[in-house]
Amino acid sequence: MKKGFTLIELIISLAIVFMIILIEIQIFSKEVYTFKDFIKSNRNEVYSKEALRFIEGEINDFNNKTIKVYDDKILFEKYNGDKNTLKLYKMTNGNNKIVISYYKALTSKITTNTVVDDIKDLNISYKANLMYLSIYTLNGEKYERCLGSKKIVKAL
Repeated sequence: MKKGFTLIELIISLAIVFMIILIEIQIFSKEVYTFKDFIKSNRNEVYSKEALRFIEGEINDFNNKTIKVYDDKILFEKYNGDKNTLKLYKMTNGNNKIVISYYKALTSKITTNTVVDDIKDLNISYKANLMYLSIYTLNGEKYERCLGSKKIVKAL
């Protein structure tokens, strides 16, 4: 009687091991893709909510003289003559971003910063000292905020 395995037994056991490894790789790659999708969605949510908090902070700034609401932008006029403009900057590839431009009256200098990028649209509406903001992400999610101030006026 011989001790050991035959060649057929080794080939079959190797085939079974390789099939198990391939199934594990497939499951792992699917989980990695699902995780990346979750991270992207979560990042969009956090950035959009943080953008709404930033805009709320700009509206509640005590240095604001008036806040003029247009269809596509918000103009913050300060007591010292400075003007900040918040608007949607449309990109050709569809990955739009919300930017704020700071105009300093003392130096006549304009500085622009990105508030949030990779969004689809920004909707601004106004009614009786209330401003309704909606941010639409590229994957169709919508984040809204209603903000009020006596300094908010509808621009002509």
